[in-house]
This record gives sequence, structure tokens and C-alpha cells, in this order.
Amino acid sequence: MKLRQVATYTLLAFGLTACNDVLSVNNPGAIQEGQLGDPALAQLIVNGTIGEFQYAYGQYAQWSAVLSDEAFTDHTNVDVRDFSEHNFGDLNTINSTNYEYVQRARQSADDAADRLKALAGATASSDLNVARVLAYGGYSYVLLGEGWCEAPVNLSAPLPSDSLLRRAIKHFDEAIAVANLMSKFTSTLGAAPVATHPVYIYGVRGV
Repeated sequence: MKLRQVATYTLLAFGLTACNDVLSVNNPGAIQEGQLGDPALAQLIVNGTIGEFQYAYGQYAQWSAVLSDEAFTDHTNVDVRDFSEHNFGDLNTINSTNYEYVQRARQSADDAADRLKALAGATASSDLNVARVLAYGGYSYVLLGEGWCEAPVNLSAPLPSDSLLRRAIKHFDEAIAVANLMSKFTSTLGAAPVATHPVYIYGVRGV
């Protein structure tokens, strides 16, 4: 009996020791946050913004089509069925996850814009990468403004749709201004005009 108690206490001691660092978890990502200040990784920041938006837009397009009866879906998942029948609340996972995807895309674009401006310094006003993430940020604000009655931004009070859409316009205006400066600069150097760049293709035109 005493031997069994000793064994039990020994196991408990080892267990408690093993849990000492249970909250000390390393981020397993290939790129750590501190590395995002490296100008060599600027394209990866842009790619992250594009990737977040592409996924969010795909989900938004699918489920907004269900809401408008342009598409029909059914599933054994109760939330999917309720959403398809237009009988759902804020806690419905289809509704909440789509909101999270769009907010993630918005935050990714806003964060990328800040980081890229800091990396570009004095040339940020004519940097194609800055223009591109601003454009994607603008589209994210459009989705928020059109898809939800209100939404907070960076822990703010909930902003109504018209406020979100005004933010989208501000992003687009800034993206166009940056693209225009970049176009003038590259034209001076004899490079390709802005119309050949993805910013133009995705709707931000340099005039």
C-alpha cells in the first residue's frame, strides 16, 4: 500500500513539473513577427493580404448568394440549414465565421499598409505594394459595409455601414493616388505603365 502511494506521489510530482512551462509556447510559424520589419519580406506581407482577402471573398460570395436565393445549399449541419432558410441569429456559425473572415482580411490589409509604409519610408507615396494592399483593404471595407449593418474596427464602437463604406472610399482614393505617383515615376524611367500592374487589374486605375 505504501509503495503504491509513493508511486502515485512520484507521478504527481513529475506531472506538476512537466506543467511548469505549459503556457510557454513558441509560435511555430515559418516567419516570426519580428522578421516582418525586413524589407526583403515585403512581398510576403502583400501575399498574406491577398490570401486573406481571396478566402474571405470566396466565402462571402457563396453565402451571400445563398441569402439572395441565387444559390441553394443544404447540409446535416443545423447552422447551414438555418442559414439557407434565412432563419438565423448572430451566433449562427456560418454568419459569424464569414464575418470573421472579412474582418481578418480587413485587418491584414490595414496592418500590411502600415508595415509597408514604414518599410518604404519616403517612397511610400509611390510604392506599388502600398497601393495594392490599400486596394484590398478598400474591398474588405466594402464587404463589411454591404454585408453587415455595423462592425467595429480595431476595438472601436460598432461603425454603421455608411461609415465603413466611407473608409473603403478613403482606401481607394489613397491607392489611386499612390498608383498615379508610381505611374509617373515609372513613365519617367521608361518602365511599363500602371495599367499592367495587378492594382489596375483589381479595379484601381491610374489616370
